[in-house]
Amino acid sequence: MWAFLRVVIFEWILARLGLRWLISLLIAVPLALVFFVGIPTLLVVGVVIFMLWRFLRRPAPPDPVKAAEAPPA
Repeated sequence: MWAFLRVVIFEWILARLGLRWLISLLIAVPLALVFFVGIPTLLVVGVVIFMLWRFLRRPAPPDPVKAAEAPPA
């Protein structure tokens, strides 16, 4: 009977340790995904938006058709 009780208590302790690890992993995995996937994605999107913004704010080249139609100065 004592052996059975020792086994039950030992299994209960192992189950609690395992549950602690499982809960830790359930918290750590999404945080790791956010950190290792989300932050680089935000950086890449930010750089692409910055480059697009710089490209779009350049002055437009002169239109040769409008230059040809303009009266001589």
